[in-house]
Amino acid sequence: MTVLVERSFHVLVLALLLRYSALSGGQLLEDLRGGGMQGAIHSSVFDVLQSHFSKIPHNDKKSSSSTKQFWLEGFASPFNATLPRFASAFPDLDWHFGSVGRFLDCSFDEEYCEANPPFTPGIMLAMADHTTNVLQRADNDNTRLTFVVVVPSADNKKNTNKDEAVVKHEAQKSFRSMVSSVYCTKHIQLKAREHGYVEGAQHLRPTQYKQSSYDTSIIILQSPKAKKYGLDKTNMKQLEKDIRIAFASRHENEIMERKKMAASAM
Repeated sequence: MTVLVERSFHVLVLALLLRYSALSGGQLLEDLRGGGMQGAIHSSVFDVLQSHFSKIPHNDKKSSSSTKQFWLEGFASPFNATLPRFASAFPDLDWHFGSVGRFLDCSFDEEYCEANPPFTPGIMLAMADHTTNVLQRADNDNTRLTFVVVVPSADNKKNTNKDEAVVKHEAQKSFRSMVSSVYCTKHIQLKAREHGYVEGAQHLRPTQYKQSSYDTSIIILQSPKAKKYGLDKTNMKQLEKDIRIAFASRHENEIMERKKMAASAM
């Protein structure tokens, strides 16, 4: 029985590798010319979010049973998931590794969700539409719901070719709809090179972390009730400060540590 379980696990992992390799361009097992694996935020960022939002009291009767904070990692894979509960692209296969399904199929009930989607206009727009719909429902039902969205900051200042301009224009639709939303309670911008992510293809890479080459926005979207019982201005400022520290790039330090280890081994 143990041998059968082990073999089944190996088959599932192989299928997982091949499917995500195909999604990333089909050449991921050799290089990244066909695309790239989605990165994830540092685990310390999750720690910061959970630490701050866990301080929010639940005094009303309807939410008294929700004193424990329920967090969902909205866009992840078995390769880069940090939280026990995560949504992913292929629930038919990923559920073996803990996926709860596709983000766009999730119905949220008094939860906290971190959403770091693949940075493609179509998915980002679908995510923005879905979060708006479920926030409107939470508004109508008078329930608490919070999304912490991590996306590239839309910027048309840089010169781009025609194709890039089209992509940027499409990406801006979702970005602007979120930052201008009535549910937006905070918008934090991180400068390129000053922050980073966990490498999505760390099972193939020699390093775990990567530096971000673009500006990133953290957009907090909340239902009215979540905002009412949420963080005050002072705590929100502290949250921003802690997020910036937790998001700081670790790539250069990791490279230096690897060089030291290599030198000491010689």
